[in-house]
Amino acid sequence: MIGYLRAIFEIASNTFKETVRNNVLYLVLFFVIALIILSVFVADWSVFARIQVMEDFGLATMSLSGLLLAVFIGVGMLGREISQKTVYHVITKPVSRTQFVCGKFAGLLTTLLINYFVMSVIFLGTLKYLGGAIHVSLIYAILLIWAEMSLVISASIFFLPLPRRCSPQFFHWRFISQDI
Repeated sequence: MIGYLRAIFEIASNTFKETVRNNVLYLVLFFVIALIILSVFVADWSVFARIQVMEDFGLATMSLSGLLLAVFIGVGMLGREISQKTVYHVITKPVSRTQFVCGKFAGLLTTLLINYFVMSVIFLGTLKYLGGAIHVSLIYAILLIWAEMSLVISASIFFLPLPRRCSPQFFHWRFISQDI
């Protein structure tokens, strides 16, 4: 049991290191920080509900960035490993597919958790600086957005091998349907 979890932990830590080296991660994080700071100026357009506009804009920005991170990092990471053939080094070890997938999922989830922590600190700090209150419902919303993105990561890992298997059939069907 300990060896089983150790393999998952090793794959997760390797995945985390690989995703931290990815430039897309920093680009999206910079984009989110800029949009959260920009929300201060967007909120000035509101006459009565400045704090509400900032909260909504910040949560929407975090949700959109989480979706971008989950899709680009989730799909790109495993695809890059297959194309660079680094996945073969792991598969040749006594590691099951379940351990490999769970390790990848845990590594991506850890990366997303750290990104959401940074985004949340900046978002809540900006909100507090401008006189807004930090409600428990706001914390729950951030945690639920993170949970939503964990589902997106799991779906991206689950559906990743599907296009490679199904694409010849789809192309064949498309060419046949054009002849009709």
